[in-house]
Amino acid sequence: MIALIALPIAAFVLLSALARRLLHRGGLPADWPAGLVVGGLLLCGFVAMATELLSLAVLLRSWVVVGVWIGLVGVLAVLLKRWPKEDIASIEPVLPKSFREASTAGFWVWLIVGVLLVFTLVVALCAPPNQHDALGYHLPRQIRWIDMGRVAHYPVGDLREIQFPPLAEYIQMHTMLLTGGDVFVHAPSWLAYMLAVLASALACRALGAPRAAPLAALLVATQPSLFMLSVTPKNDPLLVFAIVTLGWLAIECLNRQRC
Repeated sequence: MIALIALPIAAFVLLSALARRLLHRGGLPADWPAGLVVGGLLLCGFVAMATELLSLAVLLRSWVVVGVWIGLVGVLAVLLKRWPKEDIASIEPVLPKSFREASTAGFWVWLIVGVLLVFTLVVALCAPPNQHDALGYHLPRQIRWIDMGRVAHYPVGDLREIQFPPLAEYIQMHTMLLTGGDVFVHAPSWLAYMLAVLASALACRALGAPRAAPLAALLVATQPSLFMLSVTPKNDPLLVFAIVTLGWLAIECLNRQRC
Protein backbone atom coordinates (compact mmCIF):
# COMPACT_ATOMS: atom_id res chain seq x y z
CA MET A 1 0.00 0.00 0.00
CA ILE A 2 2.97 2.32 0.38
CA ALA A 3 2.97 2.83 -3.39
CA LEU A 4 -0.41 4.57 -3.07
CA ILE A 5 1.41 7.66 -1.76
CA ALA A 6 1.95 8.33 -5.47
CA LEU A 7 -1.69 9.43 -5.68
CA PRO A 8 -1.40 12.60 -3.54
CA ILE A 9 1.99 13.33 -5.10
CA ALA A 10 0.47 13.15 -8.59
CA ALA A 11 -2.49 15.25 -7.43
CA PHE A 12 -0.13 17.90 -6.04
CA VAL A 13 1.82 18.09 -9.30
CA LEU A 14 -1.38 18.35 -11.35
CA LEU A 15 -2.85 20.96 -8.99
CA SER A 16 0.37 22.96 -9.33
CA ALA A 17 0.11 22.80 -13.12
CA LEU A 18 -3.49 23.96 -12.87
CA ALA A 19 -2.45 26.74 -10.50
CA ARG A 20 0.07 28.00 -13.07
CA ARG A 21 -2.67 28.34 -15.64
CA LEU A 22 -4.97 30.09 -13.18
CA LEU A 23 -2.20 32.49 -12.14
CA HIS A 24 -1.35 33.19 -15.78
CA ARG A 25 -4.98 33.91 -16.58
CA GLY A 26 -5.11 36.30 -13.60
CA GLY A 27 -2.03 38.19 -14.74
CA LEU A 28 0.17 36.91 -11.90
CA PRO A 29 3.64 35.31 -12.10
CA ALA A 30 3.05 31.77 -13.31
CA ASP A 31 6.40 29.99 -13.08
CA TRP A 32 6.72 26.67 -11.29
CA PRO A 33 7.59 28.10 -7.84
CA ALA A 34 4.37 30.13 -7.88
CA GLY A 35 2.44 27.15 -9.21
CA LEU A 36 3.75 24.86 -6.49
CA VAL A 37 2.86 27.31 -3.72
CA VAL A 38 -0.69 27.89 -4.95
CA GLY A 39 -0.98 24.19 -5.73
CA GLY A 40 -0.21 23.55 -2.06
CA LEU A 41 -3.08 25.81 -1.04
CA LEU A 42 -5.42 24.00 -3.43
CA LEU A 43 -4.28 20.65 -2.05
CA CYS A 44 -5.05 21.78 1.50
CA GLY A 45 -8.49 22.93 0.40
CA PHE A 46 -9.22 19.61 -1.29
CA VAL A 47 -8.14 17.55 1.71
CA ALA A 48 -10.24 19.65 4.09
CA MET A 49 -13.33 19.45 1.87
CA ALA A 50 -12.96 15.72 1.12
CA THR A 51 -12.37 14.86 4.77
CA GLU A 52 -15.40 16.78 6.01
CA LEU A 53 -17.70 15.36 3.33
CA LEU A 54 -16.55 11.78 3.89
CA SER A 55 -16.91 12.31 7.62
CA LEU A 56 -20.56 13.30 7.23
CA ALA A 57 -21.23 9.91 5.65
CA VAL A 58 -18.92 8.03 8.06
CA LEU A 59 -16.80 6.99 5.06
CA LEU A 60 -13.28 7.76 6.21
CA ARG A 61 -12.13 4.33 5.11
CA SER A 62 -9.04 3.34 3.16
CA TRP A 63 -10.82 2.11 0.04
CA VAL A 64 -13.01 5.22 -0.14
CA VAL A 65 -10.06 7.57 0.29
CA VAL A 66 -8.13 5.73 -2.43
CA GLY A 67 -11.10 6.16 -4.76
CA VAL A 68 -11.35 9.86 -3.98
CA TRP A 69 -7.69 10.47 -4.79
CA ILE A 70 -7.91 8.45 -8.00
CA GLY A 71 -10.93 10.51 -8.98
CA LEU A 72 -9.10 13.78 -8.29
CA VAL A 73 -6.09 12.75 -10.37
CA GLY A 74 -8.36 11.70 -13.23
CA VAL A 75 -10.39 14.91 -13.19
CA LEU A 76 -7.27 17.09 -13.08
CA ALA A 77 -5.65 15.16 -15.93
CA VAL A 78 -8.71 15.63 -18.15
CA LEU A 79 -9.05 19.30 -17.17
CA LEU A 80 -5.43 20.09 -17.98
CA LYS A 81 -5.56 18.20 -21.26
CA ARG A 82 -8.58 20.23 -22.39
CA TRP A 83 -7.19 23.59 -21.22
CA PRO A 84 -6.80 26.02 -24.16
CA LYS A 85 -3.20 25.84 -25.31
CA GLU A 86 -2.95 29.57 -26.01
CA ASP A 87 -3.20 30.24 -22.26
CA ILE A 88 0.00 28.27 -21.61
CA ALA A 89 2.22 29.66 -24.35
CA SER A 90 3.68 32.65 -22.50
CA ILE A 91 4.18 31.18 -19.03
CA GLU A 92 7.40 32.47 -17.48
CA PRO A 93 10.55 30.37 -17.05
CA VAL A 94 11.10 28.59 -13.75
CA LEU A 95 13.87 30.87 -12.45
CA PRO A 96 15.50 34.11 -13.62
CA LYS A 97 18.61 33.53 -15.68
CA SER A 98 20.89 34.91 -12.95
CA PHE A 99 19.83 32.10 -10.57
CA ARG A 100 20.87 29.44 -13.06
CA GLU A 101 24.46 30.67 -13.49
CA ALA A 102 27.12 29.31 -11.13
CA SER A 103 28.96 32.64 -11.25
CA THR A 104 26.27 34.40 -9.23
CA ALA A 105 25.85 34.47 -5.45
CA GLY A 106 22.16 33.72 -5.89
CA PHE A 107 22.96 30.35 -7.44
CA TRP A 108 25.07 29.27 -4.46
CA VAL A 109 22.51 30.49 -1.95
CA TRP A 110 19.81 28.50 -3.74
CA LEU A 111 22.15 25.49 -3.76
CA ILE A 112 22.51 25.72 0.04
CA VAL A 113 18.73 25.94 0.37
CA GLY A 114 18.39 22.88 -1.86
CA VAL A 115 20.83 20.90 0.29
CA LEU A 116 18.83 21.81 3.42
CA LEU A 117 15.61 20.69 1.76
CA VAL A 118 17.09 17.37 0.65
CA PHE A 119 18.59 16.75 4.08
CA THR A 120 15.31 17.39 5.89
CA LEU A 121 13.40 15.27 3.35
CA VAL A 122 15.68 12.29 4.03
CA VAL A 123 15.19 12.69 7.78
CA ALA A 124 11.42 13.11 7.36
CA LEU A 125 11.17 9.86 5.38
CA CYS A 126 13.57 7.79 7.47
CA ALA A 127 12.91 8.84 11.07
CA PRO A 128 9.87 7.45 12.92
CA PRO A 129 7.61 9.86 14.86
CA ASN A 130 9.20 10.33 18.28
CA GLN A 131 8.06 13.72 19.64
CA HIS A 132 6.17 13.47 22.92
CA ASP A 133 3.30 15.75 21.83
CA ALA A 134 3.01 14.05 18.44
CA LEU A 135 2.68 10.69 20.20
CA GLY A 136 0.50 12.22 22.90
CA TYR A 137 -2.26 13.83 20.82
CA HIS A 138 -1.35 14.65 17.17
CA LEU A 139 -1.23 11.02 16.03
CA PRO A 140 -3.72 9.51 18.52
CA ARG A 141 -6.51 11.77 17.26
CA GLN A 142 -5.89 10.50 13.74
CA ILE A 143 -6.07 6.89 14.85
CA ARG A 144 -9.34 7.63 16.66
CA TRP A 145 -10.82 9.31 13.55
CA ILE A 146 -9.81 6.34 11.39
CA ASP A 147 -11.36 3.96 13.93
CA MET A 148 -14.63 5.95 13.98
CA GLY A 149 -14.69 6.57 10.21
CA ARG A 150 -15.34 10.27 10.79
CA VAL A 151 -13.83 13.36 12.37
CA ALA A 152 -15.78 14.12 15.55
CA HIS A 153 -15.24 14.85 19.21
CA TYR A 154 -14.82 11.93 21.59
CA PRO A 155 -13.99 11.45 25.28
CA VAL A 156 -10.35 12.39 25.92
CA GLY A 157 -7.88 12.57 28.74
CA ASP A 158 -5.90 15.29 26.95
CA LEU A 159 -8.04 18.18 25.70
CA ARG A 160 -5.47 19.03 23.03
CA GLU A 161 -6.76 16.05 21.04
CA ILE A 162 -9.98 17.95 20.29
CA GLN A 163 -8.87 21.58 20.71
CA PHE A 164 -6.21 22.08 18.04
CA PRO A 165 -7.08 23.03 14.43
CA PRO A 166 -7.07 19.76 12.48
CA LEU A 167 -5.91 20.54 8.92
CA ALA A 168 -2.37 19.18 9.32
CA GLU A 169 -3.77 16.05 10.94
CA TYR A 170 -6.31 15.68 8.13
CA ILE A 171 -3.48 15.54 5.58
CA GLN A 172 -1.43 13.14 7.72
CA MET A 173 -4.48 10.94 8.22
CA HIS A 174 -4.89 10.66 4.45
CA THR A 175 -1.30 9.41 4.15
CA MET A 176 -2.06 6.80 6.83
CA LEU A 177 -5.27 5.69 5.13
CA LEU A 178 -3.49 5.39 1.78
CA THR A 179 -0.37 3.57 2.99
CA GLY A 180 -1.62 1.69 6.04
CA GLY A 181 1.07 3.14 8.32
CA ASP A 182 2.87 6.24 9.58
CA VAL A 183 5.79 6.19 7.12
CA PHE A 184 4.75 9.48 5.51
CA VAL A 185 3.23 11.38 8.45
CA HIS A 186 6.20 13.78 8.40
CA ALA A 187 5.78 14.52 4.69
CA PRO A 188 3.06 17.22 5.03
CA SER A 189 5.26 19.23 7.42
CA TRP A 190 8.24 18.94 5.10
CA LEU A 191 6.16 19.96 2.09
CA ALA A 192 4.83 22.99 4.00
CA TYR A 193 8.42 23.88 4.93
CA MET A 194 9.54 23.71 1.31
CA LEU A 195 6.58 25.75 0.07
CA ALA A 196 7.11 28.40 2.76
CA VAL A 197 10.69 28.78 1.50
CA LEU A 198 9.44 29.27 -2.06
CA ALA A 199 6.69 31.67 -0.96
CA SER A 200 9.20 33.90 0.82
CA ALA A 201 11.20 34.19 -2.40
CA LEU A 202 8.03 34.98 -4.35
CA ALA A 203 7.19 37.72 -1.84
CA CYS A 204 10.60 39.33 -2.46
CA ARG A 205 10.01 39.25 -6.19
CA ALA A 206 6.56 40.80 -5.72
CA LEU A 207 8.13 43.59 -3.64
CA GLY A 208 10.46 44.41 -6.55
CA ALA A 209 13.57 42.86 -5.03
CA PRO A 210 14.14 39.59 -6.94
CA ARG A 211 17.87 39.64 -6.13
CA ALA A 212 16.96 39.29 -2.45
CA ALA A 213 14.80 36.21 -3.08
CA PRO A 214 17.60 33.66 -2.44
CA LEU A 215 18.45 35.35 0.86
CA ALA A 216 14.81 35.36 1.93
CA ALA A 217 14.56 31.66 1.09
CA LEU A 218 17.73 30.93 3.08
CA LEU A 219 16.48 32.89 6.12
CA VAL A 220 13.23 30.91 6.16
CA ALA A 221 14.97 27.57 5.51
CA THR A 222 17.38 28.15 8.40
CA GLN A 223 14.83 29.47 10.89
CA PRO A 224 15.66 27.11 13.77
CA SER A 225 12.20 26.08 14.95
CA LEU A 226 10.80 25.70 11.43
CA PHE A 227 13.86 23.68 10.37
CA MET A 228 13.39 21.30 13.31
CA LEU A 229 9.61 21.04 12.95
CA SER A 230 9.83 20.21 9.23
CA VAL A 231 10.58 16.59 10.17
CA THR A 232 7.76 16.16 12.68
CA PRO A 233 4.02 15.42 12.38
CA LYS A 234 3.12 18.77 13.92
CA ASN A 235 0.94 21.58 12.56
CA ASP A 236 3.32 24.55 12.93
CA PRO A 237 5.00 24.30 9.47
CA LEU A 238 1.59 24.33 7.79
CA LEU A 239 0.72 27.51 9.68
CA VAL A 240 3.98 29.14 8.55
CA PHE A 241 3.26 28.14 4.95
CA ALA A 242 -0.23 29.66 5.12
CA ILE A 243 1.00 32.94 6.63
CA VAL A 244 3.88 33.44 4.18
CA THR A 245 1.79 32.43 1.17
CA LEU A 246 -1.14 34.68 2.04
CA GLY A 247 1.36 37.49 2.64
CA TRP A 248 2.79 37.00 -0.85
CA LEU A 249 -0.66 36.93 -2.44
CA ALA A 250 -1.65 40.08 -0.52
CA ILE A 251 1.40 41.87 -1.95
CA GLU A 252 0.43 40.77 -5.46
CA CYS A 253 -3.12 42.07 -4.92
CA LEU A 254 -1.82 45.42 -3.68
CA ASN A 255 0.59 45.73 -6.61
CA ARG A 256 -2.21 45.16 -9.13
CA GLN A 257 -4.95 46.96 -7.19
CA ARG A 258 -7.28 44.02 -7.66
CA CYS A 259 -7.88 40.60 -6.15
